[in-house]
Amino acid sequence: IEDRPGLNKLRADAKKGLVDVIYVWRTDRLSRDEIMLLTLHREFNRLGIEVLSVTEPKMNEFMRGIYAVFGAEDLRNMKSKMFSGRVRAMRKDHKWIAPVPYGYEREKSTSKLIINPQEAAWVKQMYEWFVNERLGLNALGKKLYANRIPTKYDLLKKKKPAYGFCFWSKGMLSRLLSRSYYATGIAEFHKYKNPDKKRFGNAELRPEDDWIEIKIPPIISIELFEQAQRQLLTNREMSKRKLVRQYLLRRKLICQSCNRKLLAYCRTDSGDHDGASAGNVQAAADSKAAA
Repeated sequence: IEDRPGLNKLRADAKKGLVDVIYVWRTDRLSRDEIMLLTLHREFNRLGIEVLSVTEPKMNEFMRGIYAVFGAEDLRNMKSKMFSGRVRAMRKDHKWIAPVPYGYEREKSTSKLIINPQEAAWVKQMYEWFVNERLGLNALGKKLYANRIPTKYDLLKKKKPAYGFCFWSKGMLSRLLSRSYYATGIAEFHKYKNPDKKRFGNAELRPEDDWIEIKIPPIISIELFEQAQRQLLTNREMSKRKLVRQYLLRRKLICQSCNRKLLAYCRTDSGDHDGASAGNVQAAADSKAAA
């Protein structure tokens, strides 16, 4: 069920027996997701609560299902039109329609990004701490908290769903440290067919002619950005999560056959057995022979 304060209170009151009948202006005011809407109706029906619409006729389950589908389709069409309008504005006028990233602010007259001096200084400081001190994301977050450097939510005075002022999550820091436009000054939009799959590494690219490039002022040097990417890669490779045993040369030997780093492992299915793998047994054997 959607996490909406008003709906949550209504459901809680309904379970306490404080509600006899629910009036809505239109059926889709409860939810514009067809599955969600029908689920709510069934929940209220089990509690003996009738849901009535002020502007629509009283309906049975069949008609309620039809109204739910049409309401959801109307929302999808509305979102599609809004997205198309934003893409046209970005392509034609190079306006920044997306949320404003940390380090920038939107110029009201042109809707283009300009540097926010205070935030930009913090962005540069984050990169320098991360690279020069070779920090992990957790350590960087603690350092930002200790120096009371606020997040975008803090600066906008928005309430965070969890934690408090100046708390930086690993996800926030990973995204900030991976944004190439801080160094190149070029932000790319409309690049993926399904952006939601990007974080899983299987997002399909659109044709390059469909990409939208918007120029913004860079904040850091390309050299500093590249150093940060190498540090992120090193952190991932040397991460100690789920590491039960310590191996002296873990990820420090490279296989001559496949050019992969050798990984230490321990098999427990047939007793303790330590070994090394570079992706396949033959590559590991060749590497050991070469050593």
